[in-house]
Amino acid sequence: MKTPDPHVLSKATINDPIIAGNASEAGSAVSASNASHASTAGRASESVDVPVKFTIRLPKTLMGRIRAAYLADLTEGGAPTLSEWAAEHLAQAVNESEQRVNGGAQFRPVGTGRVPRLPLSGRN
Repeated sequence: MKTPDPHVLSKATINDPIIAGNASEAGSAVSASNASHASTAGRASESVDVPVKFTIRLPKTLMGRIRAAYLADLTEGGAPTLSEWAAEHLAQAVNESEQRVNGGAQFRPVGTGRVPRLPLSGRN
């Protein structure tokens, strides 16, 4: 079998930061691979303005519906990327949870890699 020329073959570029895993590096498959090694994702002490990687597993059908909903919203001027769209909807869900169980006060951020002490709310 003939060995393919590695200079001819190249990985496809990734334009969606949610797939690439890092909005500032979205553009190559190498970026997606490197982004998976992020170790600071979700640390409560970091600035809230710094984007962090968040990986979840979803049923295939639900993921297809999510893409369809994102594209439907995009046609009406919604978030320009699936990552931004998902972040907006997750933020909305968090706000609703804070309203429902914490009197509208924000939850204390919980870092990764540890079991939090209860209660998570600002109430005692």
